[in-house]
Amino acid sequence: ICPHDIIRNKSFGTRKAASMWLKPFDKVAVIGEHVEKIKDRGLEEICGKQILFIKSDHPIKLSQRHEFITKCIDKTAGCDIVLFGCGLFLKDIGFSIALSNDCVCIDMGSTLDAWANVISRESFKDKFKYLLK
Repeated sequence: ICPHDIIRNKSFGTRKAASMWLKPFDKVAVIGEHVEKIKDRGLEEICGKQILFIKSDHPIKLSQRHEFITKCIDKTAGCDIVLFGCGLFLKDIGFSIALSNDCVCIDMGSTLDAWANVISRESFKDKFKYLLK
C-alpha cells in the first residue's frame, strides 16, 4: 500500500508518468471498479503495451471476497506488476497477489478513479485535477 502523496504526485500518479515507470514491466494488470473506462481512455496506447484489465465490484460482498482474490491471483499469474484500487475490503489483495505470483503490486486507490475520469474525491476538482488528464 502506497501513501496517497506518492500515488497522486505529478511525477508518479498521472497516466503519462505511469507510462514511464511501467516501461520496464512486460506484463501489466489493472484491477478496479472502472477498468473499462481506464481502457477506453487509452491507457494501453499511452503506455505502449497491452494491459490485462480485471473488473472488481464495489463494494464487494464479504462472501465473495475469497473467490475474487483467488480469481485475481489466477488471472495475474505471469504479470510483472499489478495496479489495483478495490476499496476497503480488498486492501490486502495486493499482498495475496504479490506473494502468490512473485510480482509487484501497488494500491493506486482512487487515482485509478481519476484515470477513469471518475471524480471520486473533491480534490480531483482542483488540487489533483491533473490526474484526470
